Amino acid sequence: MYNQDVNDRDGATYGNVVDDTWSIWSSWSDCSATVGLGYRERNRHCVRKQTRDRCLGHPIQFEKCLTFPEEYPVISLDKVSARLDGPQYVAGNGTLQLFVELIGKWVGVNSDLGQWDFDDGNVACKHLGLPGATSVWTSSVMDTHGHFQCTVNCEGTEMTLNDCEINLMPATRDVYAGITCLNDGEWDVWSSWSQNCNIDHKQCRTRSCIDGSDNCPETSEQQRVIYDLIKTYSIECYTKADGSDYRGKLSTTEHGKVCQKWTVQSPHSHDRTVANYPNGGLGDHNYCRNPEPVVMPWCYTIDPAVRWQYCDIGDPMSTCGS
Repeated sequence: MYNQDVNDRDGATYGNVVDDTWSIWSSWSDCSATVGLGYRERNRHCVRKQTRDRCLGHPIQFEKCLTFPEEYPVISLDKVSARLDGPQYVAGNGTLQLFVELIGKWVGVNSDLGQWDFDDGNVACKHLGLPGATSVWTSSVMDTHGHFQCTVNCEGTEMTLNDCEINLMPATRDVYAGITCLNDGEWDVWSSWSQNCNIDHKQCRTRSCIDGSDNCPETSEQQRVIYDLIKTYSIECYTKADGSDYRGKLSTTEHGKVCQKWTVQSPHSHDRTVANYPNGGLGDHNYCRNPEPVVMPWCYTIDPAVRWQYCDIGDPMSTCGS
């Protein structure tokens, strides 16, 4: 083998010869697509013909290329294709992905830039044919879907993602929007505790099966004795509508998930710490709290696939005793 500049029959120079037969590859061409997935090519020439045999190999190479638009467009599709995915995917739970025909790929939804919230997740679950969402969360996973992401912005009143604003954008980092959806055969959330249920010294609450059938396991009604509440009155009682003054010991969510301790950062890292929320009732425990406050007390869960859920702590009292 030797390398030197070689002229073809027309006198053009094709650079160093490789294996005594081929010129070096030319530069890659421009991408065939102005936006999205396309192809580019490069070529080389057979410049030495010592025998009648052709040069071994191919004179042209192709490879895929992605071209980003100057301004990332709002995707306007007649029908949005969506799916849930994830390394620990189970039915009705996973990271949301949309199929974008513009680039011919499934694209993950960024949970940071689009301010992914419960309204978005609720619409996405309905779009997938499920009754609604129980929680939304974020997941840092390996990006296997190219260099694009989407953002989703729903008002919460839409029935499908077709009516939401969806933006295509370059992938910034691997933080994806996750949803846990309600499934048929599951219970809806409990109603609030009634002041009485026609039984002396008792309160009642009910729940309905999501699919309207009687096929859900366990019971649709619960009762509790008011006298039992009085015994723990000073601990469990709270008066504010958002439950921000709740200092009770409930440590499971309204859907039965066990709460994560506020002092640990696994499986979900967070900034809801005693230092950041000194008056939020946080500490070395996993009791439901509302430190911000938001709508009602909540907690992070020990389930890696479900970041957080609200807690059902009952109704506030007009006053609390000592």
